[in-house]
Amino acid sequence: MPKPSGLLSRTEMAMVLSDMHLANAGLEASSLSADSLKRSLAGYDQFIYQKHGTNAADFIASYDYYLSIPTEMDSIYLILVDSLNARESKSRGIQIIPITPSK
Repeated sequence: MPKPSGLLSRTEMAMVLSDMHLANAGLEASSLSADSLKRSLAGYDQFIYQKHGTNAADFIASYDYYLSIPTEMDSIYLILVDSLNARESKSRGIQIIPITPSK
């Protein structure tokens, strides 16, 4: 699969996915109906794309590209897990330095 023109870096993908996972978890923990949950997630996705300076088309193309290379997707999720661990530690007042794989 050729690289898409708007390919997000692995770190950018990890940050977008991290925000998406957090938004999904927060909404799923709420008492929203399935329809309301779906509408809310769509709104959060747009906010997340805007926050990270991307759009749905570039995100989906990047996701599909990285998904076609399992080692790349693995490295994205390693960055994501490090990011989530750092956020959790920060919220608990613990400072850690995340390890990110080189590009």
